[in-house]
This record gives sequence, structure tokens and C-alpha cells, in this order.
Amino acid sequence: MSIANSGSVGRGKPLKENTMLKVAKLKKDEIYTFKLSTGEEVLAKFKDEKDGHYHIVRPFVLAMTQDEKGQASLGLAPFAATLDPSSNQEIPLNTNMVVTFFEPPTEIVKGYLERTSGIQLIK
Repeated sequence: MSIANSGSVGRGKPLKENTMLKVAKLKKDEIYTFKLSTGEEVLAKFKDEKDGHYHIVRPFVLAMTQDEKGQASLGLAPFAATLDPSSNQEIPLNTNMVVTFFEPPTEIVKGYLERTSGIQLIK
């Protein structure tokens, strides 16, 4: 018997308060990828959440690039052309525009740190 024919759709027991999904909390000064509703993936250091905004510093957009051999790879592009990438200015990112966020892979974090600090990390 399919769910559609069972007559049980929408008649389940209400969720108990303690079974609600918990939303992950962002940790200050950690690097995250923010997937926006517009499709961009923004890589930035998280500072704070207030007034419906994630406050981030040194944001970059993940972009597809080609290496010298023509192979596709990920690169970091400026989030905004007029934003100084070395600035610690907090940029508000509207939480309504964020579809999800997550910790990026280690290699992406290394590239981000090299780009934002100017220090070449040991590989």
C-alpha cells in the first residue's frame, strides 16, 4: 500500500518539543563556506551573528578556474571588487540569503589562509 493511498498523510502524531531539529551554531573565528540562495559559495571567517546577519571578514567567492594545463580547478575570487581583501572589516551577510553553511575541506582552508595572510603554508 502506498502512502498516498493509506490515508495517513498529515495525520501523524505532533512532534514533541525535544525532537525538533537543532540548528548548528557557528564558531567565532572559524572559516566556513556559506552557500547563498543566488548560487555563490562564499568562503569567510565568521565573527558574529546579530540582527539577522552573519558578520564575516575577508570573504571570497569560490570560482572555477583553469590551470596552465587547461585543467579545471577551484579558485578564490574577490567577494566584492571594491573590498580590500586584507581588511578586517566585518561584512554583514543576510541570514535569509544563506541556504546552508559548512566547514570547507582542509585544502580549501589552506588556500584561503595563504590568500588572506600572504604566508605560504607547508604542504
